[in-house]
Amino acid sequence: MERGYKMISIFSKIKKVIKEEERARFRIATAFKFAIIPILSILFLLVLGYIILSVTLSVLNSHLAEISFIVPDLVNSFVSQTIINISPWIGVMFVILFCIGLMVGSLMLRPFKNIATYCEERLVDESSTYDPSFTTDLMLLNSFSEWFFHTVETNSSKNIAIPNKYKGIHKPVFEKNFFIYNFLIVIFVTIISAVTIHYLSLEIYEDLVDVVKEVYSKSKEVTGFTQSLYRIFFNVSNLAIAFNISLYLFFLFHIYSKVSTPAFGIFATMRSFISGKRHARVHLIGYTYIRSYTRSINKYLDSLTQTKD
Repeated sequence: MERGYKMISIFSKIKKVIKEEERARFRIATAFKFAIIPILSILFLLVLGYIILSVTLSVLNSHLAEISFIVPDLVNSFVSQTIINISPWIGVMFVILFCIGLMVGSLMLRPFKNIATYCEERLVDESSTYDPSFTTDLMLLNSFSEWFFHTVETNSSKNIAIPNKYKGIHKPVFEKNFFIYNFLIVIFVTIISAVTIHYLSLEIYEDLVDVVKEVYSKSKEVTGFTQSLYRIFFNVSNLAIAFNISLYLFFLFHIYSKVSTPAFGIFATMRSFISGKRHARVHLIGYTYIRSYTRSINKYLDSLTQTKD
């Protein structure tokens, strides 16, 4: 009983932390989306297998109508046996991809964390230095923030000329490095998923053939059907892999939108501030996962305003 209460207490604390910590919720949500995509592709494959089996049995029933009453049992047998066979693979894949997804979520927040950490350290210790050279995810934000911090801390003027390369930017820019870096991660995961999906398609095919042969073993049509089924399942496997790739590409653009807009918002605020608009602060609606970071940046800007004034 005591152990049960302790487990409940631990889960309650974890739930509380997740509710209070938006960044943790964001990382978990990103990891879940990242890990669920191959599962959806496998379920898509299973549904197609179910349809193929149903059609196959219906065709064979036209030759052996006297046993048509057991067709529903065959379909149920196929579904249950397939789920039992592929469940361990799905479980292992989900855990591995979830861990990779957590890493992806952390990497997405890294540029914002670096800026916020420096702002917090600078408020406490003026000797703190900012060096984003090891981070190349968001080049515009990283390069401008480096110039911004160096300039405002060494130039006492209230109206500072902004380099031309930072002018004329009025919307989120396409961050090639960020996109390519995450694209490589997606490609790696897609290859692993494709191999797994192809293997599982063979498992589903073997289960389907076993179910068909269980009743129609003496039928001449079975041999021809099983040979045709292999070719069909090869194409179905490729279709599931294409479905998986499409979902990951959509995921890639989705996570890109999660960082490109707030990155531009921080950049635009810093640019306005250094050009003389000392009231400029970071206010991003809907991006709660970086709220704690923007608060640190705003405190730093408040400190600069008080110092300059």
